[in-house]
Amino acid sequence: MTTQVHWLGAAIGEVTYPAKYMRGAPSINFRRSIRYGFGCLGTGVRYRLARWRLASPLVRGTREKELLCRGRRSTSLPDAP
Repeated sequence: MTTQVHWLGAAIGEVTYPAKYMRGAPSINFRRSIRYGFGCLGTGVRYRLARWRLASPLVRGTREKELLCRGRRSTSLPDAP
């Protein structure tokens, strides 16, 4: 999703949230983390190939761009509560 937002030229921001780690909390296992990592690498490669026009774009058409960006590029985020 972040790659698609970047592809469309929209602003990307971060909202901090305090995390609490507890002893019995579930965590991702090694196999799933490897799969996730390769998925991220694949998305990065596809993004680069699309930028070089060697693969289809990550987001097709201008309708999606209008819906996500609403015709403007914002560089600021609203104040956090």
